[in-house]
Amino acid sequence: MADTESQETIDRRATEPGGGQAINRPKGRSLKPLGLLLPYAGRHWRTVAIALVFLVGAAALSLTLPILLGKAADSGRQAGGDPQKLLELVDRSFFWVAAAAIASGVLGAVRFYFVSRFGERIAADLRRDLYAHLLTLGPRYHSKMRSGEAVSRLTADITLIEQFLGTSASMATRTLITTFGALTMMLVVNWQLGLTLLAMLPVAMLPVVGVGRVIRTMSNRAQSRLADAGAEAAEALDAIELVQAYSREDSRLANFTEAVEATFAAAMRRITARSLMIVMVSVLLFGGFVCVLWLGARAVAKGEMSFGDLSAMVLYALYAGSGFGMLAEVYGEVMRAAGAADRAAEVLNAEPEIAPP
Repeated sequence: MADTESQETIDRRATEPGGGQAINRPKGRSLKPLGLLLPYAGRHWRTVAIALVFLVGAAALSLTLPILLGKAADSGRQAGGDPQKLLELVDRSFFWVAAAAIASGVLGAVRFYFVSRFGERIAADLRRDLYAHLLTLGPRYHSKMRSGEAVSRLTADITLIEQFLGTSASMATRTLITTFGALTMMLVVNWQLGLTLLAMLPVAMLPVVGVGRVIRTMSNRAQSRLADAGAEAAEALDAIELVQAYSREDSRLANFTEAVEATFAAAMRRITARSLMIVMVSVLLFGGFVCVLWLGARAVAKGEMSFGDLSAMVLYALYAGSGFGMLAEVYGEVMRAAGAADRAAEVLNAEPEIAPP
């Protein structure tokens, strides 16, 4: 009789809406769920400060490279036709270019170490707290959440947060600094062309923000479907004796296959949205950069601008263009991390049914 009831429980959970999981799915489309990570970051503020210092230093040095290369390109004009002076100017310019590149690489490596350490530490702390809170929740809560979903939140969701803290957040911060630094330097080199480029940015960024919100919702759904597949497998394997005793292998496989296909479909919708966002950024931004550089080439031809300044403008335009393209990709990762944080917060905010007096 007990075996029959156990088998009925397995089949009932598999046919419940949401697979027996907690039905309150996070619906938000903002970055607010990432606020969950602020207390954890506060515990390790020294690591964050060190990483930020090296990050800003590496970004600042990388922004000096176009100016130094532009001066090297203008060495011939500065030498005044003296071959010896020309060689000295070229050697000096490229010495400083090499020094800045090496220093930027060293600072970037140190920044990577501290940022990666920070991400691993926060993920470990959050995973521990999440598991500790799950142990305090009563049977009624766990009856609504299949065991496989709980494991998915401890592993897959926290891994997304770890990747965000250890890679995406650092990359986004560095890209923001270099991108807006490049735009500022373009204004310094030639303010007319720089203003023309800045006027094009809102046209390119507004669609990206809209698509990014859609990506977060789709990422959340993909993680939920992945949890469904893990829960289905964990539930069947935990009761493998009953599954085999009642010849339920085919039905269990069919349920798992359906969950896997739902995971694939949700992931493909997210990938399609991200691909659309990347295309929009590439077409709008790089089209604008080509227009600005065309105007710069005309200014050089008219003698209104030096070749070195144009070279610096080209490099800064590449910095800014690749930066916005990188931000479009990182934004998708940030949205995935926000969805994972939302799901973790759902567990951490659950109140135990039985509390000590």
